[in-house]
Amino acid sequence: MTMNQQLLAERVVAELGVIPETPARGRYLPLERAYEIVDETIEHLRRTGGALEYTYVLGHRRRLAASLTMIPMAEKDDATCLDVGCFGYMAYWAWRYLGYAHVEGIELQPDDPRPIVTRTVEMEGARLDIRIHNFDLGQQDWPIEERFDTILFFETLEHVDKDHSGVMLNITERMGAEATLVMSVPNSVSYKTLKEFMSGAPPWTYWFFSPDLKHEPRHCFEYTPIFFKILLRSAGLEETAFRTLCAYAEPEALRDVFEIGEALSIEPRFFGETMIAQARKVSESPLFRYPDCIYDGDRYYRTTAPLLQDVFCKARDRFFREHYGAGERLRAIEEELRSQVTAAEDRACALEMTLREAAARNDEAHDRHLAREEESRVALRALETELEEVTARGDEALFLCDRYLAQEEELRNGLSAAEERARAAGDRVSALERAEQELRGGLTAAEDKIRGLERELQEAAARSDGAHQGYRAREEELRRREEEVRKKLHVAETHYDAIARSSFWRVTAPARRLANRFPRLRSHLKAILLPPARVCRAVVRRLV
Repeated sequence: MTMNQQLLAERVVAELGVIPETPARGRYLPLERAYEIVDETIEHLRRTGGALEYTYVLGHRRRLAASLTMIPMAEKDDATCLDVGCFGYMAYWAWRYLGYAHVEGIELQPDDPRPIVTRTVEMEGARLDIRIHNFDLGQQDWPIEERFDTILFFETLEHVDKDHSGVMLNITERMGAEATLVMSVPNSVSYKTLKEFMSGAPPWTYWFFSPDLKHEPRHCFEYTPIFFKILLRSAGLEETAFRTLCAYAEPEALRDVFEIGEALSIEPRFFGETMIAQARKVSESPLFRYPDCIYDGDRYYRTTAPLLQDVFCKARDRFFREHYGAGERLRAIEEELRSQVTAAEDRACALEMTLREAAARNDEAHDRHLAREEESRVALRALETELEEVTARGDEALFLCDRYLAQEEELRNGLSAAEERARAAGDRVSALERAEQELRGGLTAAEDKIRGLERELQEAAARSDGAHQGYRAREEELRRREEEVRKKLHVAETHYDAIARSSFWRVTAPARRLANRFPRLRSHLKAILLPPARVCRAVVRRLV
């Protein structure tokens, strides 16, 4: 793994000036058209936008225009684009001017708990609703499953405070087989760095903390061209174009700083404060998950640092040759280097002897440790055996104790049940004795009642005989009276029929029907018919 990373660093250093500054594959906007798009947006924001967006786009005008010329125009009707860190208008420009049918973005908005936020951009009659994923780029798993044709990643990675290689792997996983990544980061070995270094300021592009501490715009890590290329290639990417530019100053005003940089063997094409790279995916898996130059200081000083030391030595020798000649200064440096090498070799020998002594002491201590460990293991085995025996005896004693307790409990339960049964039997005996006494008293009373009933039965039989004789006499009398009544009834019926057939009854029949039909006339009809009715009753009574 160390040799592989060393070979990667050697290849990056060797090919540093080979990669072209402009991409050769695909169609791109010319720089003049890119400036027109940016200037139109600046004018729109000046008229309608907020101060923050206006200041940002205006201050980054050169970088935004140069970045637009590195983004390939869409090669198909349904091309997709993902803008990582989508503050600004890159996603909108990709949709309106570069032909991408579907654009999405990623931007952390800590004050908004929604995982998906919609941002609307409307300009000159064109309106776009951008679907923005709200999450931290530094998290291990990204909540995005789609793959995109083009990914934009401008001025964002330097703000991420953890695992830059993990961020690049997540981006690579969201790229299709023929996808393109266009990315920019600050250059920490630029003219700006040299000016800050020479003036005593921190040699960073942007180091300021935010006073309100709610948003942290400062940079957490700034790359050099070599480190940036190592990061890209470690993630399974390869540059197809690479350049730096002076985005925040006029190049004509920086001639003196560029001359100093050239004197220090810094190529002008790598001296701009912003690096822009276009890369394509060459592998589905990363070449290295953790590049030495970013994650491992010890291995970095064994793999990449010696190569950079050679670059430094060449630049230093060139500087001294051009400014002081190759005479006494070089000899003094060589002597100094020889003395340093000798001192380093002496220190190395001393360190080697110390290391050998420490190794011997370590071996001795290791042997003692092994012996003590073996003794401890034997004692532990004996204790474990004794513990097993004690445990077995304890388990047996507990088993016997449980049996004795169970038997005692059974005996107690049996004794309680027997006592209950004895008490119940005593209660039943007492109840039987009382019932026997009650039965005897009831039997005596029953015998007395039977005797009285027998006497009453005899008396009732005597009375029954007398009553039977009287009943027969009354029965004969009733039969005789019934015969007389029947005869009288026959005579009355005969008389009633005669009356019914009389002319008077027939004459009064209409009056009776009229009274039944009109109840209010009953009193008048009654007064009319009452005297004849009384006469008829008197006649009937006499007849009966």
